Amino acid sequence: METTASFVAIHSSPKSLTTFLPPCFNGSQALTDVAKAFQILLNEKFVQPSECLQMPQRAFSSADRPDPAPIPSRLTPFSAACFILDPAHKIFLSEGMTISFWLSLAKFSDLKIKEHVVSIGTPQLNVKVFLHASTGTLSLTLNVFGATIKRIKTSKIFEKEKMWESICLGLRVVDGVAKVLVLFGDHLTCFESPDLPLEFQGEGYTPNVVNFSTTPLEICIGSAVETDFLYEISSIFSFKGLLSPQCVIAFRSLGCEFQCLTECRSGEFYSSFANSMTKNLITDKKCNLLEVWSEPKKFISRLQRSILFVIRVTSAHCYGLSVFQKGIDSERLSHVRENVFCLAMYKDYPIEWHCQIVYRKQETLDISLRAIGSIKLFVFLYALVRIL
Repeated sequence: METTASFVAIHSSPKSLTTFLPPCFNGSQALTDVAKAFQILLNEKFVQPSECLQMPQRAFSSADRPDPAPIPSRLTPFSAACFILDPAHKIFLSEGMTISFWLSLAKFSDLKIKEHVVSIGTPQLNVKVFLHASTGTLSLTLNVFGATIKRIKTSKIFEKEKMWESICLGLRVVDGVAKVLVLFGDHLTCFESPDLPLEFQGEGYTPNVVNFSTTPLEICIGSAVETDFLYEISSIFSFKGLLSPQCVIAFRSLGCEFQCLTECRSGEFYSSFANSMTKNLITDKKCNLLEVWSEPKKFISRLQRSILFVIRVTSAHCYGLSVFQKGIDSERLSHVRENVFCLAMYKDYPIEWHCQIVYRKQETLDISLRAIGSIKLFVFLYALVRIL
């Protein structure tokens, strides 16, 4: 049985699993053997996204640059990809935005460098996240008119390669004050900046004026540089406004293999808080883990209602903006509740890439179990043997 388990851990296809699971019917001893073998599977084939973007990637050379050539971002010129939300979407600094995804350090580097992971904001006001190649730590900077006014650096997040940690980054400006929310693994931080200057004028510069209610947000992802350092990003979800800490924890509970949000009812999601039961999150009163644990459906429903766009790994050349189908008045649908998501769709808008899109796909244990009846099948076999 252990030999079979080791084989399935490497080749976790539906076919190999169908030969692995039936011994559960043979009695309690077989159940014990299968339980031990399944533990081997989970140890060797840990839960991870079935697809992920790989960063950094070498920027386009003059020979392979597409036509027309991509325009460098004013927010983060060295980013791998960038796009600006259309003002018609009405998502500005005053409205705010939060993005959530999972991150893995696939390969450490001896070089003491940091690589860009994600940025949101405008050239005048923005937050940026960097991953440090040699230490596995993450840092954040809040920048106003090119000057860093706040810097946060976590303790070591990635103890080893191929660990997946949740990342959440939110920015909103209210009454001239920038509010920032950031989650690095199990380190949740919320802070406010001092009153922001509405304009900046230095010697030799023309005045820069920020209108928080009309300036569209820009999003930059990854890094377009050549290096031996490598990290991976899961699908990226964006939400309107600044998420509450409870919603951030609810998103984390869905796991790194999570791929969709509005395609299911909130009660059909499986939340696991095992990875949230850490000292940092338990002692952080902002998280209120007990409230999220007691009513996960409520907070997942809030995530569904505030979804803005999704960047899926296998179609990362565009982002899918969540919109209602043509002819539907969203203001008249408040009484429909979560059934309203059946009327929603994703409309694709282009993302400008400054390098090749490189992603990795793999068969994962949960995907293979899903193909033959989901993990419920394994639970059913356990229960059946108990009865016998």
